[in-house]
Amino acid sequence: LDVRIQRDQAVGLMGVTIESVLDNYNEYMDYNSTTTQSDRGEMLFTLLDFLRVVSSYDRVAWNLQPLVLAHEVLIHSGRIEAAALWRETFADQTDPLAEDHLRRMRSLQREYGMQLRSVADRLGERFVRPLDNDRLRALVGPAVEQARGNGKRVAFKQLEAEIDALTEEPSGAGFVVPEWLESLEDEAERHRTDGRLGEESVEEDEEFWEGPRASVSLEQAREQILEWAEEVDLLE
Repeated sequence: LDVRIQRDQAVGLMGVTIESVLDNYNEYMDYNSTTTQSDRGEMLFTLLDFLRVVSSYDRVAWNLQPLVLAHEVLIHSGRIEAAALWRETFADQTDPLAEDHLRRMRSLQREYGMQLRSVADRLGERFVRPLDNDRLRALVGPAVEQARGNGKRVAFKQLEAEIDALTEEPSGAGFVVPEWLESLEDEAERHRTDGRLGEESVEEDEEFWEGPRASVSLEQAREQILEWAEEVDLLE
């Protein structure tokens, strides 16, 4: 200090390091609880290298948000077959990016001799987990409606099968509730408090606020999708 590196520069670097740990506290808890490297303070860089991969993954996921939202719209519009086709295409297009991040993670696992379940689960989503969560949430409404009636409970059985598949293997380090489970809870709560599918309870005299609408032609939509695809290619 003050010889190889100036004090002000050291303060800045330490600040970035601490903020990185705080912003990824769940991963830090995983690291601190499950690895022997955490017993040595000078090995903190191993955690930071894993966090770099997670940060890269999150940047790509952020750029893919318009495509994820399009799938959500299809689900809520009842276009299940179109949503399934959209997910299939989405998965094919993002598979190389997902595999690249998993490859980087496996390389760090071999180099440092450590594994972080929280990081592996995040990268294991392969960008498609939000789309799967949309499909899962879409089953809640029909399942609730069928449970209130006396007919066949087809949607409930489908929902149960989806949940069984997600719980076959434990996920995460046990510090946080899985995102898919929280989203299911939120969806179920909405339908418990109001019998109308997908709507919140409102007073009779309360009106929904609607913002301005912008019409988009099919050609304009295609141009936007091509622009997003080019942005994703630049991130590879």
